Amino acid sequence: MIRRVLLMMLALALLAPAPAVQAQRPEAPERGLKFVSASGAKTQGPNAVDGDRSTVWVGLARRTDAWITFQVRGEAPLEGVRVAMAAMPANTSYRIETSEDGKRFETVLSDLRNETDDAVDRRFPSPRAASFVRLSFTNGSRQAVIPFTLFEVSPLPEPTGALANPAPSAPRILGAVLGQHGGERVLVVVGDGFAEPFEAVRVDGRALDILAVTSTQILCRYPYPRTPRLALSLSVAGKALSRTVSPVTREIRWTDKPLSR
Repeated sequence: MIRRVLLMMLALALLAPAPAVQAQRPEAPERGLKFVSASGAKTQGPNAVDGDRSTVWVGLARRTDAWITFQVRGEAPLEGVRVAMAAMPANTSYRIETSEDGKRFETVLSDLRNETDDAVDRRFPSPRAASFVRLSFTNGSRQAVIPFTLFEVSPLPEPTGALANPAPSAPRILGAVLGQHGGERVLVVVGDGFAEPFEAVRVDGRALDILAVTSTQILCRYPYPRTPRLALSLSVAGKALSRTVSPVTREIRWTDKPLSR
């Protein structure tokens, strides 16, 4: 009897349908941009795609363009790019180019300008199956050299979880420019995140009169002789910043928009 029951259980087990095996879907490649090459400071290139606006890539445009190239990760068509950079000076522009092989590039958008430090979405007329994207910056001004400061570049549509408009970076000092403005000697402190009101600007311990402030530059009266190095210190909403810089000397034309860095 027991043997008969065991045989029946074995038969039922053999006739039972096998459990369905669920197919594993391959993971989609991560969406994003990867730095490939750039003019000028190549070691700064990864800063433009690290998701941190406090790190930057600076391209110097002289008679030739400054440029930076990224590889597009993921198989979805590229609908455009989001560009966060310092407000651009007058008579400058940039264009966006795409390529399938990284050698032959085609201009998609041209004569672009970022008027503020906020991120701007640059959408293409139609999605493109691009493997590479390049930003090229043109200096159309009379200045011999124009630096373009790039905070962050990301693909459109944005990867899941990306910020729609990253928060501005913390205040910091990048450099200084000495020159003449309105018949007097002035100093322009160049930096980033100067949106908050300033309590003091000092050079070598001496307080300066602040004439104008933008998010990236501070215009100060400077009635002192030029020196090769300046010890700058700022106080922004209770936060102390300091840096020793070698100032650049050139003509200064201050307008309601930021000067070139």
